[in-house]
Amino acid sequence: MKFHVTGLVVVGMAIALASSPAAAQYAAGGYGPVQPADGAGPMFMDPAITYAGCDACDAYGNPIDPAMMGGYGGGYGGFGDYGMGGGFDQAGLHYYDLQGDFLYWIREKAADRKVAFTSLGIDGPRILSTGDLEIGDEPGFRLSARLDLGPSSLVEAIYFGTFEFGSTAEVASATNQLFSVFSQFGLDPFGGLGFTDTDNALVHGISYGSELNNAEINFRQYWIGDNPRISGTWLMGARYTRLTEDFLFYTLTNNGSMDYTISTENDLVGFQIGADMNMVAMQGLRFTGEFKVGIYNNRVKQQTSIVATTVDPSLYEAMDDNHVAMISEGRVGVLVYVLPSWTFRAGYEVLYMTNLALAANNFNAQPPFLGGIRTPFIDDDAAALYHGLYAGAEFIW
Repeated sequence: MKFHVTGLVVVGMAIALASSPAAAQYAAGGYGPVQPADGAGPMFMDPAITYAGCDACDAYGNPIDPAMMGGYGGGYGGFGDYGMGGGFDQAGLHYYDLQGDFLYWIREKAADRKVAFTSLGIDGPRILSTGDLEIGDEPGFRLSARLDLGPSSLVEAIYFGTFEFGSTAEVASATNQLFSVFSQFGLDPFGGLGFTDTDNALVHGISYGSELNNAEINFRQYWIGDNPRISGTWLMGARYTRLTEDFLFYTLTNNGSMDYTISTENDLVGFQIGADMNMVAMQGLRFTGEFKVGIYNNRVKQQTSIVATTVDPSLYEAMDDNHVAMISEGRVGVLVYVLPSWTFRAGYEVLYMTNLALAANNFNAQPPFLGGIRTPFIDDDAAALYHGLYAGAEFIW
């Protein structure tokens, strides 16, 4: 009995629908009456009428804002030539949750000024200087994680580092013809005899090492251009960058030796702003670029130790200072969507820092021998330039 009653109800509803004006229009191949502009009336619409002159409309025939057509993983859809009617290329915002990059960077110069240490013969040609240090490419890595705060904003944490740049240069003379900067290359003192530990030497050498690490946390706000193929984010955040360096000048003579070591620390803490932009080139491929700039307080430390045969006790000097510094960073690259959750990325980037204390720049040429008077100082007006390739992947869940 229950099934009979249910069947009668269904049949009655079908008859009512069949006799409605909307059903009659469907039977004629239509889609129901057009929705009036004031929103009253049936929900169905005739696209031949409602979409006239409109590439993308809602159920009421109103144009859809292209900025609302994005979505996770780059979004699908667009406007006119950029989406509907044009092939549904990815044209929304670019999202990821986790990112990892392999970095292969170059550090330009151990010192931003040339410091000479050794001459061949008394006041002869300078054969050893910071210009002889050849700093090669070094690998590092970058990790980034993002947390969405809403549909158009997020917070991200970034770390990159483990760079260990280094180089060594050495010269030798079997006839003891190496003279140091401490004796003005053999001119003073003693009319060419120089100092016991550094002049008339067999070997002079310099060695340089540097480590770079960085951590930051940023807030980003998405934006999308008039052309939905172009979008990006504005950012502001806090950043901590640490640059440490060690420099060694060593000598060996028939009667003595010297190890002159300089260590510097740069701890930069401050605020940065920036933006990134990406442009859809074709389905699954984007070109991207980013720029950041910030002002920082640089807490600088410089330590010098001199261990030599005729310096007893060994000499130790230390100074510290605070200085305003700047960091700017930029990159260009490509994004390739290889799987729904995975994106490949690669490109080239540049990092530039100013108002630093570089170890080689803090070499003090005042001789420490024979009770010589030295005036310690900090040179924290140097700059460092890094640049190189990056390649990695992004993941979204």
